[in-house]
Amino acid sequence: MAEYRFSDYATTLYDFVWRDLCDWYIEIVKRSLSESPSQQRVLVTCLDASLRLLHPVMPFITERLWEALNAQVPSQWRGVPGLVLEPNDLLISAAWPKAEDALMDASAEKNFEKLRAIVEAVRNARSAY
Repeated sequence: MAEYRFSDYATTLYDFVWRDLCDWYIEIVKRSLSESPSQQRVLVTCLDASLRLLHPVMPFITERLWEALNAQVPSQWRGVPGLVLEPNDLLISAAWPKAEDALMDASAEKNFEKLRAIVEAVRNARSAY
């Protein structure tokens, strides 16, 4: 964003929302989400942070979604340890998410990428046959 590379910014966010959040995280937790308050909190936190990041490229849609999110889930039910999401009524004036370095786990990311590759290979094989 600081270098005015808005296309790269938008493409990265699109990839995160559709590939990581929707295709993987939501698919993994959807069967147990209704029974797990911790999974519900993580999902709402992901939605909150995603809307904050998407707002510069989709201001009108994200502002409306933010309003609906605030109506359904009060700000005290959002957040996870190590991630700061300051509450705000309007998304346009909401602060960016602030994550602590301790949330980064290169080993977990590497292991998940291996798992993702296996699942994608199975999906591709099922699709081909």
